[in-house]
Amino acid sequence: MDALSFFVIIFFFWNVEKSLAFQLSVVSVVGRCRSSAQRAWDALGRQTCVDGTFEVLVFDCGEEHLQPLRMPTRFPSKCLRRPGLRNWREARALAAREGVAPVVAFLEDHCEPYPDWAERLIASHDDGRWAMVGYAFTNGSRDSWWSRS
Repeated sequence: MDALSFFVIIFFFWNVEKSLAFQLSVVSVVGRCRSSAQRAWDALGRQTCVDGTFEVLVFDCGEEHLQPLRMPTRFPSKCLRRPGLRNWREARALAAREGVAPVVAFLEDHCEPYPDWAERLIASHDDGRWAMVGYAFTNGSRDSWWSRS
């Protein structure tokens, strides 16, 4: 077995073992709207699922001078920072690549997930009938005309 084959096999098993740690990777991107994003992260901290069920991956595109967000402490979280990045599709993709769970959920920075949000997403996916599941959310931008409509 040459060195490259050995590396590929080790990497594969390492990645599989690592992915068994979490059932869900929650990915979000944030820019300047810190207050609504903070409400979303605080709501993640109130999830009813067992600790260690999911990880939180945040891609922070906000300018350097903006305060960092408080990440949920109940679940492992990682904040990737690239100030000024304007392509949020790219940011979501970069953050999703950091995830290790078999299921990825994209959470908008202005949405507050219900306390059983993650638990229900995982259960729906584990049901085996669905390759992709959606969810309902409450818009966290309460003081905008769009939210009130």
